[in-house]
Amino acid sequence: MRSSLNTLKLVALVLTLWCIAAPASAQIYKWVDEDGVVHYSDQPRAKDAVQSEIESKPTDKQAAASALAAAVQLNEEQTERFYEQRDGAEEDSPEAQAARLRKQACDQAKLKQNEYAIARRLYKITETGEKAYLDDAEIDAARIKAQELVDKYCE
Repeated sequence: MRSSLNTLKLVALVLTLWCIAAPASAQIYKWVDEDGVVHYSDQPRAKDAVQSEIESKPTDKQAAASALAAAVQLNEEQTERFYEQRDGAEEDSPEAQAARLRKQACDQAKLKQNEYAIARRLYKITETGEKAYLDDAEIDAARIKAQELVDKYCE
């Protein structure tokens, strides 16, 4: 009885490890549809689908931790400013309101830039509500745009 229980545990462990490892060895296919949209899948869904090699890079845990800490601190600062502004908003001059809006835009731009810096994959939502992952050139363009917004609002 004990031997069969150990065997069952071993089989369960092997199956679990195999299931975890299976996606790592999956093949990825890439194709472009008639609208010019790039698609990725584990099965070739078009005649011109090309098997792609996916490079995996380990996450820089130190950079991710510092980026997360910066995002948390920024969120705390924004929350604190929100309550301060809410309490004194009626007394603000137009110049103070404009400065506050510019500061909010700066904070949002920094947050977006930080997200883009630590994200390994970026995507946009299509009109049909699906995720369309950006290629390297689009990711670089999004990061440049985020930097431009930081430069614009955080002078």
